[in-house]
Amino acid sequence: MRRSADKTTAREGRNGGAPGQTQGGLAPLRTVRDKGRAVAGSLREKFPSRDDARSRAVGAQTWTAQTMRQHPVGAGLGVLALGFLSASLLPASALERRAYTRAAGKARDLADRLDASGRFEDVLATVRHMAADAAADQLASLRPEPEEGSPRRKLERVDRKGG
Repeated sequence: MRRSADKTTAREGRNGGAPGQTQGGLAPLRTVRDKGRAVAGSLREKFPSRDDARSRAVGAQTWTAQTMRQHPVGAGLGVLALGFLSASLLPASALERRAYTRAAGKARDLADRLDASGRFEDVLATVRHMAADAAADQLASLRPEPEEGSPRRKLERVDRKGG
């Protein structure tokens, strides 16, 4: 009985007045409590229930498994891209910086020697020619083979002879 009387006294205030008119000031505590309850209620409305979250997780797991089975190459490329992205966010180690510096120095030395010998333009032209040939071969493999007497076939023979 004593405890309930103490609660009543605390609710009404020490001097028997209306709630919130205490000397100690319980009104700010009630305001904080009410705001906390309001925030908790709005969070409950915005977030899914436990069962709903579980069903969504199972659905996502099923979708992922189906996608991986149907598009393994695309999934692999996505994972590879994610790996490159995460690796690019990490700082380079001292070992990587040393290796890069050595490789860059060797490439610069090679370019300087080629430039000094006058062969740089020759090497560059050869690389361009090789790249163009590789691209032409790739395109040719994508196109259907022309008939033997067609004008396109005759042009291909002339191009291969260099004339």
